[in-house]
Amino acid sequence: MLATFLTASATSAAIFTLYNSKTTKIPARSASSHGWLGPYDGNIIGGAMLGLGISLTGACPGTVLVQATAGIGASRLLACTSLLAGVVWVRCKPYMVKPPTSRAQNTSVMDVTGLSTGKVLVGYEITMLAILAGILYIAPRSVTMLHPVVGGLLIGFGQLSSVILTEKPVGVSGAYEEFGKFFWDLVGGKGIKSIPQNILFACGLMMGSWATLSNFPAIREVMAQSEQASLLMVLAGGAFLTFGARIAGGCTSGHGISGMATMGLSSFITIISMFGAGVVAGLWFA
Repeated sequence: MLATFLTASATSAAIFTLYNSKTTKIPARSASSHGWLGPYDGNIIGGAMLGLGISLTGACPGTVLVQATAGIGASRLLACTSLLAGVVWVRCKPYMVKPPTSRAQNTSVMDVTGLSTGKVLVGYEITMLAILAGILYIAPRSVTMLHPVVGGLLIGFGQLSSVILTEKPVGVSGAYEEFGKFFWDLVGGKGIKSIPQNILFACGLMMGSWATLSNFPAIREVMAQSEQASLLMVLAGGAFLTFGARIAGGCTSGHGISGMATMGLSSFITIISMFGAGVVAGLWFA
């Protein structure tokens, strides 16, 4: 999974750099500051919650939907828990998050280092390739139908499609909050004028998963071999995934694959916090 993640982010970085040189800029993600500790408090705390949620469930907000489509183990319960957490988040958000006193800055690595976009891109690609090579050489490969690097390249192709068709990078976790808003609008009797874009993207993700599983049923068998989380882990993990992603302003796709690829400082902080908490949680539960 990590090899796929690194490949997708490296591919996305090249796509964004090329796209931004030709047309409208895709900006780096702004800091998630909620008035708790500092300018990046949401990124640090939300990232840590994401890491804990991933350790508990073995899924991120995006793969939750893929696994639910496959119907593996308690995956559909996890999806329902994550969606319910989105409903709760919409109600809790006004009490948990303070409005920023000033406009959040879209600080990038280029802003911090003073280096050009080209130099930062080259450094990023070399770093990603070096880490990827180390992982492929040292770590044993898990049972998969597709090589993780090929999977990362396909995600990169999906990123390219999103940029060309919608002028936006990929990201999934916003769908959970939009589902919560959708729910409360229906409860409140408000008319639904249109389906939010993030929900449409999530539906497309599930449709792609269904189409793949229908044509390659062996994939479901491979997915079923993964270790299943307990009921308590599923319930707690779903809440951590949704709340963590919304506090951080993005998840592994929004901050990791897309955000880091735009060289957003907030995204690097989020992912570092996510991996750090994930490693600690993994060692603890082991």
